[in-house]
Amino acid sequence: MVSLIVILIFLFILAIFYPFALIVLSFGAFFVKIIGRKAVDEEVEKVRIKQIDLATDRIKEHLFTVSVVLIFFIIAPFVVLYFWL
Repeated sequence: MVSLIVILIFLFILAIFYPFALIVLSFGAFFVKIIGRKAVDEEVEKVRIKQIDLATDRIKEHLFTVSVVLIFFIIAPFVVLYFWL
């Protein structure tokens, strides 16, 4: 029974945490792009924006894996213990 509760809590927390983390990452990239658009040369501006997009995509790839491991092995068991006690 506890393992089923852990999985349900894991899915619930993941459904809340992962989109929130993506929103924060997207807003951060947006603000960095605004700062990057202040370049004098248009070609330099395009290169900066492309680098920001590539870095954001790399972080998004790792964010899901890290959030799944963090939530499933660390956060969800403590939440179940909190509810259990």
